[in-house]
Amino acid sequence: MERKSRRIYGCGQLGRVVVSVAVAALITFASAQANAEAIVHFAFDETGGTTAADSAGNLIGDLVKKGHNANPGDPVGAFPTFVPGRFGNALFVDGVGGNNDTPGMNVRTGDFSGLDFGTTANFSIAYWLKSDPAYAIISADSIFSGLYGANGTFSGSAFQFSAARAGGFNGHYLRYGAPASPDIQPAAGIDGPALVEDDEWHHHVFTVDRDGDSKIYVDGAEAGSATYNSTAIDYTGATGINLMGDQYGGSIDELWVFNSALSAVGVDSLYRTNKVPEPATVVLLTVGLAALLGVRRRRR
Repeated sequence: MERKSRRIYGCGQLGRVVVSVAVAALITFASAQANAEAIVHFAFDETGGTTAADSAGNLIGDLVKKGHNANPGDPVGAFPTFVPGRFGNALFVDGVGGNNDTPGMNVRTGDFSGLDFGTTANFSIAYWLKSDPAYAIISADSIFSGLYGANGTFSGSAFQFSAARAGGFNGHYLRYGAPASPDIQPAAGIDGPALVEDDEWHHHVFTVDRDGDSKIYVDGAEAGSATYNSTAIDYTGATGINLMGDQYGGSIDELWVFNSALSAVGVDSLYRTNKVPEPATVVLLTVGLAALLGVRRRRR
């Protein structure tokens, strides 16, 4: 009888440890995601027209033909269109006539103060991408460019963009800071043409931690990271966004910009549900779990 009592006591101790660890982990996650506010969200659920709306703010994206600034005789792409996407509709941009920095959509209208990350703020960029079967990587084919400096150029002290690139590797990478800054490249095991040329939807997230690890996630899994001390880079004076610039051709859906470096759990939720868990939801789950296990212990 005494032995049975001790056995139950031991299980209770183990249970309390498990509960404590679970609760601490959930509270930590809730705190980490508490400030994960969406600054930009283009869902691309329009069915036509010449603009795309930002549901997180008041930005307006103007659709532009690729190569519209081309020299006489150079090819000009078709006007971007809305097509079936990963969630609702998506924006399709062909890669025809893509001169350097010629976007498929440019954003110059609205309040860009949310993109002024200064010298210390973290941020994340996320989107779904489906390549055009006719597309082939030519160089650093830009997907997303955050513009800082006069007249929406890279003339300021900083810039950041994600792109698909040929050469030493074919995959997606993030560069931020001065033009000479190193890139965050996908891991060798995930890097490859299939990621960007297989005509399938793939989810890409870039988390920027200004004094820690900045990471790439592909389809919910971490694909590369780098540690940069980028606090000296000043993301002030945002003037616009370019999307699907250079030669890139394909569809993009659910473009998000967050004002924090998403955790791996947040990235996984975004990948699976197109949402980052609300901190209140996580806290309620934490309290519910603790209460449930507490009731179980009392019944014993």
